[in-house]
Parts: sequence; C-alpha cells; structure tokens
Amino acid sequence: MKKNFLIITIVFVLMLVGCEKKEYQAYSMDTYAMGSYMNVAIYSDEVVEDGVFDEIESTIHAIDKRMSINSKDIVSEVDKVNGSAGKSFEKVSEDTFYLIKEGKRHTKETDNNLDIAIGSTVKLWNVGFDNASVPSDEDIQKSLEHIDIDSVLLDEKRSSVKLAKEGMMIDLGAIAKGYVADKVKDIIVDNGYEHAVLNIGGNIMCVGEKYDSKPYKIGIRDGNKSSKDYLGTLEIVDKSVVTSGIYERNFIQDGKLYHHILDSKTGYPVENNILGVSIISKKSTQCDALSTAVFSMGLEDGLKYVNDKEGIEAIFVTKDNKIYLSDNIKNNFNLISPEYVISN
Repeated sequence: MKKNFLIITIVFVLMLVGCEKKEYQAYSMDTYAMGSYMNVAIYSDEVVEDGVFDEIESTIHAIDKRMSINSKDIVSEVDKVNGSAGKSFEKVSEDTFYLIKEGKRHTKETDNNLDIAIGSTVKLWNVGFDNASVPSDEDIQKSLEHIDIDSVLLDEKRSSVKLAKEGMMIDLGAIAKGYVADKVKDIIVDNGYEHAVLNIGGNIMCVGEKYDSKPYKIGIRDGNKSSKDYLGTLEIVDKSVVTSGIYERNFIQDGKLYHHILDSKTGYPVENNILGVSIISKKSTQCDALSTAVFSMGLEDGLKYVNDKEGIEAIFVTKDNKIYLSDNIKNNFNLISPEYVISN
C-alpha cells in the first residue's frame, strides 16, 4: 500500500511540475546598419547568452560591409563589382554571390519590376539622401542604357561576378535587409530558441509563434500618418512581413513628391494608385524582393501575381484609402482604422 501511495505521489508531483507555467522574458539587442535601426527580441524562459547576440550583430555588420554601396568608410564587395564593370570578374563572398544570384532570379521572374541592375539610375536620383533631386531627362535616359540583367554574369565555381557593360551598377538595397532577417532567424533557431521578433529596418520577421501559443499580431502602417499609426493588424506565425510604400523614402521638388521605387523601364519613380504594399511569406528575402516588384506591377497585375504564387500573401493600400487583400490572408487581417475600407 505504501509503495502504491509513493508511486501516486511521485506521479502527482511530476504532473504539477509539468503543468507549471514557464516564465518567458524578452531579451533584446539594438544595432544600426544599412542606414537603418534594427532590433532583435528573443523570448525565452532561460537567459539568452551574450554570445548569441554577438553572433547576430557581427553577422548583420558583416553583410552590411559586403553589400552596402553608400558607405564613405568602406569599399564593399558590391562596390568592387560595380567598379570592375565592363572589365573583369570580381570574387565575392558566399553571402554576396547568393544574394546577387537571387536578385537576378527575382528580376527575371517579375519581368524586371524588381531589377537589381538599376544601380546607375538609383545613384542618379539619390532618394533618401540630402542631395536628392530630379535628374535631367537626358541623364535618366543615359542611365537606362546601363540596365541589363542579362549582363550580370555569374561564375558559381569561382564565386565571382562580372557586369559585362561599362557603367553598369547593381544595387541590392531592395533585398539585402530581407536577407539579413533570414540569416538572423537561422542563428536564433540554430541556438535552440523558438520565439522571436526581428525588426530589420522595418522588415519584420516572426520566429515561430508567440510563447503563449498564439499568433504574433503585426501592425500595418497607415502611410498617410506617422510611423506609429496603424490602419490594421495582421496575425502571423513563423513568417515575415515587408512593406514598400511611397511614404518610406521620398522628397518633394516643385510641389511634387518623388519616391524611391524606380521603374527600370522609364527611370522615373513608379506611378500608380498604390500607397503601399505588404508582402507576407516564410522568407524575408522573398518578401523584400516582391514588395518592390508587386508595387511596380500595380494593383491588378500585382494582386493576380500574388494569388497565382504559392506561399505568398499581400495587402495593398491605395491612395484613395482602399485595401485589397490576397485570397488567403483575409481571415488574418483586422481593419482598425475607420478611414479605410476593404474593397475585395
């Protein structure tokens, strides 16, 4: 009888221990790279070792140094590729080669609505910098001659890249932050953590689900107001959300707003009725690329592109305060602003 009582007591104690609620805390770090502030928050019931954040920070800055083309202090691998245009192959790191290869693939798959070979035109406009201004049409037309994705040559065996035409420039700005988010997520998961939220310069990556087994709730910005105002919320699990909008980087000249999303066919900022578009997917690199591409496609073609592509969802916000949702995201989006209406 005593033996049976002991067994029952042990089982009861184990049940109590098993049911004890774990206390999760947020362990976070902040850094600045790629011209943006970044935050990584890991939710854990154990202290997150400093070494994890050290690895994350060193990875972020290593990628920045390899891919940035706007730094006064360093010559990046992308700078070297651009500097050798029309001359020779440049050996690059595995990270840089992979992202150029991915960028070329996305450029072709989206019919150049995202185009990493647009670097010479991007430099001409310089949107987001103090000296941004409208270039002459003559200069814009000249820059278009340097946009040719087929002239981005890749030597996989030697991890080398060549731009076949002199004057060509590649720009990975439309996909680099997404790649950083994917790499940071890999570090977090490889270290055994299951719950985290990353804000990589506005690119959001949610690792797993919340520690209370609920979806993360992400705010979708109201582009007509401050960065802290949201028009709605989106519930996601283990996915990334990336937004491209005309309100992110722009300047006004002679009363007209010029934004940073350039059309590789005209050399001017894309003109359509979209205020912003958010892409949702497992991979933040893909979100980054497609947020630019789908914005450039316009509402009708962009919505069709997303609905035809597996594993991708989108939220379109138009300048007349209408919201259009891709087919499989409607149950996860909650409109909170009375100034907007869902139109599909």
